[in-house]
Amino acid sequence: LRMWWQQAALALVLLAACSVPFVAAAHPSAKSVRRRAVRAGVHTSPVVAHALRMREGDDLISTLTSYCARHGLTATCISSCVGSLSAVQLRLAGADAFLELQEPLEIVSLVGTVANAGASFHLHAAVSRRDGSVVGGHIKGAAPVATTAELVLTEMPEIVFTREPDAATGYAELVIRSGSIADGGRYTSMSSW
Repeated sequence: LRMWWQQAALALVLLAACSVPFVAAAHPSAKSVRRRAVRAGVHTSPVVAHALRMREGDDLISTLTSYCARHGLTATCISSCVGSLSAVQLRLAGADAFLELQEPLEIVSLVGTVANAGASFHLHAAVSRRDGSVVGGHIKGAAPVATTAELVLTEMPEIVFTREPDAATGYAELVIRSGSIADGGRYTSMSSW
């Protein structure tokens, strides 16, 4: 009997968590909440999930960016990724050169943003090696899938991500604008924090 109550409680928590976005989106003041958030420097948007499965030989990066381009995803983040790679290039923290691994690798984590409908991205990966050691960093170049890669992407259709030169860092950094690509994302902007 105790197990049943625990399962029922978990089901109620999940139901409540899943219905919050729908209730908030339908709430009459949702637009005013979004406007206040933008004025405070926070950009909000409803989200759309995209699930992809890549197969052996697919390139993780080019498949991801071409999917975003094909579907016009202007502000996307990686929600989840599991799978395996046969090779990857990672720039470790504080390093200028990239570490090249060409061996069986498990994807432990893949996080980051994809901007401009796949034209630019900033991704970090952590991969585990055969001996169980884990290495991670900024991912660059080809990353061929060994057996499978299962990705869940989160699209934010009312936000536009771009990358623009930042004098302070010397890199093209994320700029976030409210609006859609149709209106040029012209409402407000704020560099990454």
